[in-house]
Amino acid sequence: SDGKDRLALAELCDLYEEGGRHELLARTLEQLAATVTDPAHAATLLWRLGELACDELGDQVRAVSALERAVALAPDHIPARRRLGALYQRAGLHRELGALLAAEAARSSDPDTSAACHLRIAELHEGPLGDTEQAIAHYREALAAVPAFRPALRALGRLCGKTGRFAALAAAYQQELEVVSD
Repeated sequence: SDGKDRLALAELCDLYEEGGRHELLARTLEQLAATVTDPAHAATLLWRLGELACDELGDQVRAVSALERAVALAPDHIPARRRLGALYQRAGLHRELGALLAAEAARSSDPDTSAACHLRIAELHEGPLGDTEQAIAHYREALAAVPAFRPALRALGRLCGKTGRFAALAAAYQQELEVVSD
């Protein structure tokens, strides 16, 4: 009977989508996601719900909730992660955005992705979060992933100079010189 229920809900989703009945579609996507046993499929349904809530219903809270659940079920669901990150950014949820980026950096086997995530986290700490120590730590994490990552080298040098960490500043400049000469 569960299979028939899922099929009926999926057919309702199609009908509601064709008819532009967005609230009914949102409720049905929610129900369907709750009945699906495959986490990746449930995450895709929740991503659709998040998109619908944001784009058609103008309900940012519902969108964030659906997208957070999608990412929790399937951390590698890139469209859900991207949309959630954009919503966090727009809403000024800097800590949440930093946590999302940190999880992405930890999961990624690509050094460039990891470096880019740590750079963005460092910028959040340096800017709206106002935590210089964390900013420096994340610039260093970016450089641990990609030693020649110039945006992190420059930012770390600037921040070390601004905070009077002259030994660290000299080390950052030395690292940048080594990158330039390679």
